[in-house]
Amino acid sequence: MPAALVCGLVNAAIVAVGLWSDVSRNALLAWLLLTLAVTVGIYLRPRKRLFPEATALSPRALRRATLFAVIAALPWSILPIAYLGHVPHTDELVVITVCAGMSAGGSILLAPVYPAALTYVGMILIPFAAKCFVLIGAGYGVLGVLALSYGGFLVAVIATTARLSVERTEALRALSQSTQLLRERDAIISTQNERFEMALNNMSQGLCFFDGQERLIVCNQRYIDMYGLDPARVRPGISLSDILHMRYESGACPTIRMEDYRAWRSRVASSDLPSETIYRLRDGRIFAIHYQPMADGAWVSTTDDITDRQRLADQLEQSHKALTHMATHDALTGLANRTLFRERLDAGLAASRAGESGVAVLILDLNKFKLVNDTLGHPVGDALLKAVATRLCACVRGEDMVARLGGDEFAVVVRTADPVKEAAAIAKRIQKSLTSTFDVMGCDLRIGTSIGIATCKGNVGAEELIRQADAAQYRAKGEAGDCYRFFDAALDRVVPLRRVS
Repeated sequence: MPAALVCGLVNAAIVAVGLWSDVSRNALLAWLLLTLAVTVGIYLRPRKRLFPEATALSPRALRRATLFAVIAALPWSILPIAYLGHVPHTDELVVITVCAGMSAGGSILLAPVYPAALTYVGMILIPFAAKCFVLIGAGYGVLGVLALSYGGFLVAVIATTARLSVERTEALRALSQSTQLLRERDAIISTQNERFEMALNNMSQGLCFFDGQERLIVCNQRYIDMYGLDPARVRPGISLSDILHMRYESGACPTIRMEDYRAWRSRVASSDLPSETIYRLRDGRIFAIHYQPMADGAWVSTTDDITDRQRLADQLEQSHKALTHMATHDALTGLANRTLFRERLDAGLAASRAGESGVAVLILDLNKFKLVNDTLGHPVGDALLKAVATRLCACVRGEDMVARLGGDEFAVVVRTADPVKEAAAIAKRIQKSLTSTFDVMGCDLRIGTSIGIATCKGNVGAEELIRQADAAQYRAKGEAGDCYRFFDAALDRVVPLRRVS
């Protein structure tokens, strides 16, 4: 528009100067005012695109553009009608040149809106040619034909320019659409990357992803923090070897040597199956590593710090063991209680019935214990029971079991190929040990024990075997005390026996 304004004003000035002395000045001034009004008025019109780029214009916009083309061409269509044939040839040359220039310039400027361009060129050249054909004189007819030929040429220029403009606009539109699609895709990818990074860095596990050449592809912040790595150095492309050196420098590494760890990593990497490993670090933490192989030798692993979980599991296991021990052992002496005694005896009898080994049961009752307990008090009595338990354990083999049945009564379960011989040997050792002096809380105490022994014969049940050992112990205590006796069926008689259940 600025260029069109300048050209219009310059051409109007050229016409005014060229014709000033040869035509009616009033008529020329009127034309000049019309030209200035049209040219400046179009330029100063409210800011709307009068002739926008070649796009899919609405019919209304196309009509508006054509109307302004008519208005813009009106002053230049008046020139040939008013002055051709009525002014000297030099002035006619000015008119011809200005009309040709304005029609050519308008055809170029308005070509993107080709109906407006055709209208503009027709508004100037058709009156020009018509005036030439009307005039009678040498050369005017030829000039009219030349005007029409020139108009045809401008129509071809308009068509070509319009087509190129449309193609350019379509290309720009396609480029704009592609650019918009790329921007939208970039926005989606950026959003997804932000979400992925947020999810990655909010994981409770450390994650690392390595390619087939053991070069880091991605890792999260948790991985860096767990292993005490340098964030400035841990970037995509860093080798696993460099990361291992940093881990061993910081101490966040397994207790094995780095060479052994690398050998283990190589074995894991060569496998196509997922694996999980738990190892303890030098700083005491416990890590669980889940390894997942991928295509082309790449792999991803997650690291979970299970230190607290493992400690809790250890504490629960220890608590369970303590509870189990409390449920199956005597609180005072630490020996097996009645429950464990019965379980061990049942297991021995089952093995005996299967022909694996024989079983013997020894029932012990301390002599003079009640006297010690009543005269010296329960603390001394308890200490004496602990000392007795210690000596009993020293008298049996590792596979035998000593139990406290209650009060001052103890029992021994013996599993052996020759239960009679082994039980007799254990009874003798017990007799010798328990008749020796006890030094308990500054008191020298001498006690003894009466032992009853029963061995498994046939399909004897646990209840019967306990009854037999108890009867033998009752007999030993009644006869001489401080001795042991085997159960003798010939001498067995019904006596009130203590039952072990």
